[in-house]
Amino acid sequence: MVFTRCPVKTLPRLSASCSHIAAAALFYIRESQKLDDYREFFRSFYTSAVDDVAVSRTFETREEADAWLAHGDAKENERVKIAGQGFQVIPARKGGGWRFLRSPLPEELMKEHECCPPSAH
Repeated sequence: MVFTRCPVKTLPRLSASCSHIAAAALFYIRESQKLDDYREFFRSFYTSAVDDVAVSRTFETREEADAWLAHGDAKENERVKIAGQGFQVIPARKGGGWRFLRSPLPEELMKEHECCPPSAH
């Protein structure tokens, strides 16, 4: 892992990494009793990226999805859901055609990494 200096201009006598600056900023937010405002801001910032992922088709089984893929209607980078899991259409490695690349959908990732339910904030 490579660490670089934070691009923030600091006073010459101060030597702080980005993580120290971020930690101090979060401490200030907490101490000034603005943590709830920050959480709301962060959720709105993060949520918009999640909403941009659009599933074009949903299939109950992998067999149904493979039949659709073989039919030739798929487009590169198209997102589909197969048996509750997200996939992306990409070019096949050899020859023409398409294949599926496992690409978890935001809802899958959020379930996987739930640390704190929204009501806990």
